[in-house]
Amino acid sequence: MFDAKEALAAQGRMELGRSNFDQQWQEAAELCLPRQADFPIGGQRQQGENRSNQIFDEHAQQAVDDGVSVFEGWVKPKGQIWQLLTPPDDELLRYQHVAAWYERISHRLHKLRASALSGYDQQSNESVYSLMAFGNQAMEVEPRRDPVSKAIVGLRYRSEHIGRVYIETDWQGLPSRRHVKFTLTGPQALERFGRAALERAPLVLKAALANDDQQRSKPFEFLRVLKPNTAIDSNRLDWRGKVWVNGFLSIEDRSFVEEGGYRSPPLIYSRFRQSPTEDYGRGPGTDVLPAIKAAQAVMIDVMAAAELGLRPPLGAPDDATDMLINYIAAEITYGAVDRRGNQLVKPLFEVGEMQGALAVMEIIHRVIDRACFRHLLMVNQDMKSHVTDSQIYERLQEKGVLLSPMGRQETEWFTPMLDREIDIMDMMGEFDDMPGEVIEAGGLFGTEYDNPLNRALKAAQAGGYFRALDKVVAVAQYDRTALDAFLEEYPIAKAVLGIGKIEGIPASWRATAAEKRAAAAAREQQQQLQQIQQLGESLEPVTRVAGELSGALDAA
Repeated sequence: MFDAKEALAAQGRMELGRSNFDQQWQEAAELCLPRQADFPIGGQRQQGENRSNQIFDEHAQQAVDDGVSVFEGWVKPKGQIWQLLTPPDDELLRYQHVAAWYERISHRLHKLRASALSGYDQQSNESVYSLMAFGNQAMEVEPRRDPVSKAIVGLRYRSEHIGRVYIETDWQGLPSRRHVKFTLTGPQALERFGRAALERAPLVLKAALANDDQQRSKPFEFLRVLKPNTAIDSNRLDWRGKVWVNGFLSIEDRSFVEEGGYRSPPLIYSRFRQSPTEDYGRGPGTDVLPAIKAAQAVMIDVMAAAELGLRPPLGAPDDATDMLINYIAAEITYGAVDRRGNQLVKPLFEVGEMQGALAVMEIIHRVIDRACFRHLLMVNQDMKSHVTDSQIYERLQEKGVLLSPMGRQETEWFTPMLDREIDIMDMMGEFDDMPGEVIEAGGLFGTEYDNPLNRALKAAQAGGYFRALDKVVAVAQYDRTALDAFLEEYPIAKAVLGIGKIEGIPASWRATAAEKRAAAAAREQQQQLQQIQQLGESLEPVTRVAGELSGALDAA
């Protein structure tokens, strides 16, 4: 299962197949995400090195920043439970205790992610940057253990630099085999794997135990190999019985130092967009890389023109070679004017207008903004008043359609990540109180995404409701039964519930059955009081006439 020769051959194959992407990713990183400009084609770079010396126009960097904000706000809003665990069969939801159990598990997962020690917020943020700039991201999910007892106490997330991650896809085009290439010094490897494991890698162990600082600081390359287990032995409890196998290979020693397995893949790889003929994805940063490079070139020209305009080259007589020209404010240059007042030192030429270059720059910036979804930010929109409800939902639906490429992450990132999280939560004993009905159904989980993106895609339903209501109200001016027929066909209670979901009103804000019964009783009591009041008002003339008749009879 773990063959060093086979693993190294696969690595060579994957490196060759990714070489063209490395070139594009390095260029995109240098221009719009310099902190990740560490791809193999860029060579080894030192920490703290200046990585922004090729940037003259920062617009692409700012556009990527805003694109990340749009992504996180619409797909995985912070502080909200946007990924809900549901039963595989909706019939189970008729049991209140089953629905409550799934809700509790969803809240527990949200708390595990939100823990300050999990690193989820900052690591997932860096993965979104990778998606926006390069169209690819890799996220590792592992159990977080107590340093003393070694018991699993939570989740731990890590965003891997995609320059170190190599993939091959299965017949469906989904990431299957995954390699991670990284370096460790001898002492680091000894701390990570232990001495017993490094006995299989004598070169690394020798450096780890050396007294020479140069040997101890020497970096060694390792290869993490994660692939599906094609020979699962269901009778084994070790890695041979797991769905995924994982091994760490010392490249210099050409031997595996650690072998293991997983029930779910710990490394999740996803693409922003992907051609059917390619394994790796493409993203906004690589899609508009020509525009980003053009913006740098135009900015260089604009800067040169501005400098020439402010500090133009000067011309002087050929016999003024010894003249000292003080090209500084409030300074005097003697000899620059003859006795007749003629100027001897003059600018060589006039700098032309820069309006054309600035107009081109504006066009390029719009292209970059659109690729990074920056034009969808409310702050960049000219909002108009007097907008109808149906128009509001039409705009919301349009945003959802334009942002639909982000929905791919539900398939390639968030659902596989959820499988891994559920696996770790199972190790923690979070499902020990699973209801019997769920156990009988196989103990499976479904997923429902309740984020602004999915709600926006459903906005057409609310928009259609309000458009139909507007038309019915217009007809009701001539036929009063039209509105009654509409409300009978589409009960207002159901419409309110659907609109509340689209608007993202928390389910916890909904009235309970008891609160609904109390409200209905209050309405009924109010209606009875109104009927009594109306009856009293209608009887008032009769009472007055009876009083008058009684007075007349008494007088007679």
